[in-house]
This record gives sequence, C-alpha cells and structure tokens, in this order.
Amino acid sequence: MSNPPFHRGPAKDSSDTFAWIAAARAALRPGGELWLVFNSHLPYLPALRRQVGPTSIEAQDRTFIVTRSMREPTP
Repeated sequence: MSNPPFHRGPAKDSSDTFAWIAAARAALRPGGELWLVFNSHLPYLPALRRQVGPTSIEAQDRTFIVTRSMREPTP
C-alpha cells in the first residue's frame, strides 16, 4: 500500500504518481494487487482502472480513498 505524493514543494504536481501508476501494471504479476490510498479529490481512479486493471474502492471518507487494483490473470 502506498500514499503517493502530489506536491513538488508547495505546488501540486501529480506527474510522478501518474507515471508510477502507468508502470505498476508491468511490475505486477498476473493476479497481483496494488493498494493505494490517496486524497479523495485527486483524479487517480480512472488512471488505475485504465492502466492497471479492475479497481475497487475498499474504503472512503471525506478525505481519503483506499483502492485495490488487480492485474488480470492471464488465461
């Protein structure tokens, strides 16, 4: 599980996190899971679904979201 940064100094910058999400699929074995916690206002959920695989929200409150993304098993 990771809570990736979205600041570079005082400025908001999620580019490193988006690059990390893009690389996650290659790092996961088929059936492997990526758990991520992030501030609920950040737009990571579509990127996780598109780039890693099926993604579910495991917990959420007003501030944070906890997601579980899975690289689909190969047939």
